[in-house]
Amino acid sequence: IVVYPASPYRLSMSGGGLPDIFNFVQFHFHWGYNEFQGSEHTINERKFPLEVHFVHRAPFTGALAVLGILFDRQR
Repeated sequence: IVVYPASPYRLSMSGGGLPDIFNFVQFHFHWGYNEFQGSEHTINERKFPLEVHFVHRAPFTGALAVLGILFDRQR
């Protein structure tokens, strides 16, 4: 699933060591067929059932900055 906003330049991120202002362009998901896999990234070698990536692009250089969020199951 990939979602593109109607107007990509309404949200942006900067600071925290980023060399430019990065405009939001899309978000997408990574998931697996069970609760122990699916995420693209790991923490202490542990995969998570879902990960969402918020992709941002610098307007002049085209460089990308991605904010990834890992989700875990709860009862």
